[in-house]
Amino acid sequence: MQVGVHQEPQRWAEEQFAGAKLTDIRRVARVKTIAAAMAVHPGRSMPQLCRSPSAVKATYNLCKHAEATPENIQSGHRALVLEAMRQPGVYLLLEDTTELSWSGKQAIAGLGPIGNSAAGLQGFFLHTVLSVRWPDTPQDNSKRQPVEVLGLGDQQYYVRTPCRQPRESSQERLKRARESQVWPQASQRVGRAPEGVRWVRVADREADIYEYLVSCQDLGHGFVIRAAKDRALSHPETGERAGRLFTAARSAVPLGEFTLELRQRPNHPARTAHLCVSATAVALRAPWRPGDGRGRKPICIKVGYLPHHHDFRPRERPPYRTHSPQVIGDSSGVFFFVCTIPSVELA
Repeated sequence: MQVGVHQEPQRWAEEQFAGAKLTDIRRVARVKTIAAAMAVHPGRSMPQLCRSPSAVKATYNLCKHAEATPENIQSGHRALVLEAMRQPGVYLLLEDTTELSWSGKQAIAGLGPIGNSAAGLQGFFLHTVLSVRWPDTPQDNSKRQPVEVLGLGDQQYYVRTPCRQPRESSQERLKRARESQVWPQASQRVGRAPEGVRWVRVADREADIYEYLVSCQDLGHGFVIRAAKDRALSHPETGERAGRLFTAARSAVPLGEFTLELRQRPNHPARTAHLCVSATAVALRAPWRPGDGRGRKPICIKVGYLPHHHDFRPRERPPYRTHSPQVIGDSSGVFFFVCTIPSVELA
């Protein structure tokens, strides 16, 4: 990826964080200083980023202030990112949830359980939508294409509530707010894709959520999502059950083959992947939800399947769901980019 800090770091920080919603201009100035230091030295701790003990104290005082929320600090940056995404072109919205851990024997106020909720595991969850611009000019399709990182289109955090004692009933569990709601909420916060501009959401199995897929379609977002559930399918005319998702994807007619050079990673040498692309249109049967009455309508999408021609694993990768206007059969290069997303090792 090519990070979009093209200009001098301090100037970049001035532009990106001038719109921070803080009432004191000194706090805004401190945010810009920290952002510039992080751009020069990513990964360093706060004391390492600051030049003096007084700067460290001022930074921590800012972090403790009630106004210093992610929403307020990032507001100007996110507005610039969304404005950039309204320019003509193709944009990928890379989306995932990260566990941030401060595990230890001593409980920390404001944190909640993470992982399997074992004793000592505490932290919170950060749901991020990273926006990148897909290159406009055609390039070598056998290699990964560099993309320009624009920044955060959206970011939300939440703290998991500890299990209730006694445990909640199955009916209470169905009716309460769920962590998965952060995905469709991100869609609403990003907003509708402008006319003539393509936004493509890219996510792993966690995003295989009915409400999220519906939110993408409603807002005009394309998406490439690795399927997690072998969902029931519906007949598009009768509405009757029509098989299962994985079976339909694996029996789809192949559309073509290509190779892709994969970079070296820890414990994985560089290699060439040979991919065979298959795709077909399906209608996903809507799941039942409490209070739905007669239920919801099926989702009509395209599902793709990309098995490797060699180096198979005992468990085949599940298919990827893809939905985007004029993808199948489109010769503009978009179809290639949609199909190569799974080979960027989303897992």
